[in-house]
Amino acid sequence: MFSTWMKNRELSSGTQQEYLYNVRRFLVFLKEMSFGEATKLEVMEFLTEEREKHQNTASTRNRKLMAIRAFYRALNDLNVYTGNPAKEVDAAKTVKEKLPTYLDRKAWLAFLESVPNSPFEIRDKGMFRLMVEAGLRVSEVQKMNTTHLDRENSGIHVTGKGNKQRFIPISPSLMSFLQLVIDQRIPPKPSDPYALFVSRNGTRITRRRIQQIAEGIFEKLPAMEGLEHLEGLGLSCHKLRHTFGTNLMRSGADLRTAQELMGHESPATTQIYTHVNNEQKRNAIDQLHSFLNSSDD
Repeated sequence: MFSTWMKNRELSSGTQQEYLYNVRRFLVFLKEMSFGEATKLEVMEFLTEEREKHQNTASTRNRKLMAIRAFYRALNDLNVYTGNPAKEVDAAKTVKEKLPTYLDRKAWLAFLESVPNSPFEIRDKGMFRLMVEAGLRVSEVQKMNTTHLDRENSGIHVTGKGNKQRFIPISPSLMSFLQLVIDQRIPPKPSDPYALFVSRNGTRITRRRIQQIAEGIFEKLPAMEGLEHLEGLGLSCHKLRHTFGTNLMRSGADLRTAQELMGHESPATTQIYTHVNNEQKRNAIDQLHSFLNSSDD
């Protein structure tokens, strides 16, 4: 019932899975109590217990709260139950990350060179290049089909959150590399013949497997010379997408274009990529100093 409601609202598959997982945990927490008997107090006690057990961050706690709110909203919409005890629970205050973590050119090249030399090396490099050079989310990479490559217009068609479609131009180099992925991939299962990134058994690679491959590479980077600053940054696949967004803005893209390319619903989300680094600040100050101290003929 809840699953059907979420699908009807076109929530992403990742959100659906996360909401179902958290709601199940909440229902187990209630034990003998039914969801209709739960009050604001039970919701708060559940969130507190989860935080103490798993050292949840404020943002994780809020995602669990959103899942419970959505569950009761589904019950309301389907005329199963009236009321929403989670609606009265305040969200935890979060400290937003002011600057997104991303890889500079040296770190990105080191990452790419560290992709394991295996029968799946080309596949894996193709996945990660799509994140850094086209800004794809992990879920979007996982869903990519061979039919999404638009050679005539030199780009790819991407299915993003809420099944929203967008077109992303890509370089000839990346297009050629994706063709190499197709040429070298294991023959996919007949049930999913157009899957671009395929596992060793011929099925579409899972989102979790993509994350695991990236995590294995990220673990090695801080030990490399000149990359010590990456230690403790919590690097993940999403940081590769941050790398795309950051470099896009530094290359001179306007906010609206960046929003479209990244598939953001709101320009406020894209705004985080407008940060500047210390080198840019230094260059700006140097130019100002030069201007203020130049002789006026």
